[in-house]
Amino acid sequence: LSLFLPPFNNTNDVYGFNCLLLGGLGIIFLSPFMALAWLANIFYFINLYRYRKNRKTIGFSILAIVLSLFAFGIEKIPMHSGGNTNVVFGLGFILWILSFLIFPLHNIEKQQNE
Repeated sequence: LSLFLPPFNNTNDVYGFNCLLLGGLGIIFLSPFMALAWLANIFYFINLYRYRKNRKTIGFSILAIVLSLFAFGIEKIPMHSGGNTNVVFGLGFILWILSFLIFPLHNIEKQQNE
């Protein structure tokens, strides 16, 4: 759901899937907060794969949560017009962060019921 919502309130044409596709540019531009937050998605996808294979995911979940918190350090994002804009977090960002928190809670509950 967060892929289809704007992660920032002050940008009308940037959606979550734009951040997912282009967030890796933080590695190229040496923007540690952007790059580390983007890497959280990779560990989240590893979690989903491991979950489907009935393997433990808590370690990757913790790593994804920690990496996603680096997004709070992003102060400006590059825009298509060549400039930067200040970051004001929106609904898409909140749902993105919540997905990292809800997934391990679900896994812990599932493990306790088994």
